[in-house]
Amino acid sequence: MTNRIFFANWTLVFTLAGCLSSGGDLPPDTSPTGSSGFIDSPSGTTQPALPTTRDTMTVARSCGQTECQAAVQRCESIRQETCYSCSDPSCVDACNAGSCGSCGAGGSSCAHWTFDFRLPTDRDEDLYAACHRYWAHAVDCGTTASGDPCNVFARIERHEMVDSYDCYAAVPCDGDTSVCEVTPNDTLAQSLDDHSWDVCGEATDADWRAWVGRAVAWMRPDPIAALRTCLRETDCGSYLTCLNHWTDAVDGSTPPEP
Repeated sequence: MTNRIFFANWTLVFTLAGCLSSGGDLPPDTSPTGSSGFIDSPSGTTQPALPTTRDTMTVARSCGQTECQAAVQRCESIRQETCYSCSDPSCVDACNAGSCGSCGAGGSSCAHWTFDFRLPTDRDEDLYAACHRYWAHAVDCGTTASGDPCNVFARIERHEMVDSYDCYAAVPCDGDTSVCEVTPNDTLAQSLDDHSWDVCGEATDADWRAWVGRAVAWMRPDPIAALRTCLRETDCGSYLTCLNHWTDAVDGSTPPEP
């Protein structure tokens, strides 16, 4: 029997080298400016980017690293490499005594963002029951997994997927499940890949794209809208972080709030 789409902590495979800027002096402290259609919060407090009603998936965007912090990190990396290459003790002492400075409490504009995707509180109980019927059948057919993925799926998938779960549950272990398959949404997956080329200069992982196409075909509009907010990101590191955090949320790694 072919399993449906029970997620398995997909990790995006990208090379971030070249996406992050390097070198240069510490940027001056400046007041943060809004970008990408979000309410920006370099201080670390999250602000909602989607409606915050708890019957829909929400996402909050906050600053993971300011420009100043990124510059200090780059400086420290270069300093450590220089110290490592020293062969004379006086060189090592002088190098270790050096400082890259620090960032003031006022912060600076944000270099890289982080994202908090939260699942709806409400669960579709009919969908939850249908998912468990399929899951029990899949286990009988030899599938192994931990946790309760149906608890996540029943919060993000469309109600009509009840029939799809029951279709899969009715197929014998060695039977043909093609009649139950839902057409993948490859258009969105392609848009995400196109944006990756634009901001990172490379493609998303092919397996991840295929998984996204299958997964969103089952989903309600709100988790898809949450994923689309990632397309607002113009920084490679922030964009990939957004995709990874959304994937973790719908994969069940981020449990719904009670």
